[in-house]
Amino acid sequence: SKRAFPVTTYLSLTLSQQGVRNVLVDNVGSTALDQVGCITPRDAALAVSFSPYNSITPDLVAVAHERRARILTITDSTFSPLVKLSDTWLEVVEQDFGGFRSLAASLAVGMALVHGVVARRTG
Repeated sequence: SKRAFPVTTYLSLTLSQQGVRNVLVDNVGSTALDQVGCITPRDAALAVSFSPYNSITPDLVAVAHERRARILTITDSTFSPLVKLSDTWLEVVEQDFGGFRSLAASLAVGMALVHGVVARRTG
């Protein structure tokens, strides 16, 4: 989703800075399905999506699920279409300020995940 883009972009950047290979599926040039089509069972996918849910993120997660990648989702509701396809999901409810929802909690949860990945790799 558009609102999730800053979260995924920042997490991808941080993973790269820590030497963790990753691919940001950004759909530039409508290539998202091609990018996800390269995922394998050895890979993990982090999906981030919030209400109102867009149509492409569930499609991308479905492809990753079909290709047997592990899927972790950050979303704002148990009713998210991503939950049923995810191995693990984290519910993050953001504050709303006059129609604008914060991303602070989502970024904090995402950074905790990044720190966990880096710590596990560096042992």
